[in-house]
Amino acid sequence: GGSAKSSTAKAIKDFEYLVGMPISTLTAEKIEELMRQHDQKQTELSTLKKKKIETMWMEELDELEAALIERDRASVEEAKSEAANIKKAKEAKAKAPPGARQGLKRPGKQEQPAGAGKKKKA
Repeated sequence: GGSAKSSTAKAIKDFEYLVGMPISTLTAEKIEELMRQHDQKQTELSTLKKKKIETMWMEELDELEAALIERDRASVEEAKSEAANIKKAKEAKAKAPPGARQGLKRPGKQEQPAGAGKKKKA
């Protein structure tokens, strides 16, 4: 009846992705790989089904805590690195000759070569 048609339609839908794959990708090696992945996922599923919700929750909290600790550590390292770069820049600026410390010239004051502003006497 309708139940058999329904389950057949579902089975066809589950494997539609195979129709879109080029036939050359369906090699024996690829099939073995897919079967191995299937077995691995089945094992993972049965392991998950055996776990208590509380255990899963605690494992996820442990993973979250580890990720947060790593993020904080990376943030501290980045701050230390930035502070070291600022310190190096300040030290380099302090060691530079006085003329080099002035940096950019103020706009409006343009230097001219010697004698450029004087008119020549004819």
